[in-house]
Amino acid sequence: MRKLDKKPTNIVTLSHGKSVDSAYFSPITGKYFLTTSIDDHLRVFNSETLDQNIRTKFKIKHNNHTGRWLTNFRATWHPAREDVFIVGSMARPRQIELFSSETSHIVHTFNGELLASVCSCNSFHPTKNILIGANSSGRLHVFK
Repeated sequence: MRKLDKKPTNIVTLSHGKSVDSAYFSPITGKYFLTTSIDDHLRVFNSETLDQNIRTKFKIKHNNHTGRWLTNFRATWHPAREDVFIVGSMARPRQIELFSSETSHIVHTFNGELLASVCSCNSFHPTKNILIGANSSGRLHVFK
């Protein structure tokens, strides 16, 4: 993490053990940031204090091994809320998982008989309650 001034300076370095595929600040206040890593964990950090005392709010065990043919998972925040985020899933039946950033539990799964493959790329509509999931087969799945 770096402070972006005229000459950026490193504020803190956080280790995940393996490759990190994404890191996103929460959309409203930036109070938290969410990471997805190949070490099979999703992490939420409290970013109110950006120094060596930064704290992990929680770490969720999640199968992030998509293999060589699928896009790596990138957990992403709901654009209008800081209490939930989504991520693709390797679980069967195929699904997209909605997690609570307050409890670290799955609060909803988006699935259906037409969702037969892994949706690695997922995003909420910025103003409507619509989710779109994309897969490596070139299919988009829209949930309302």
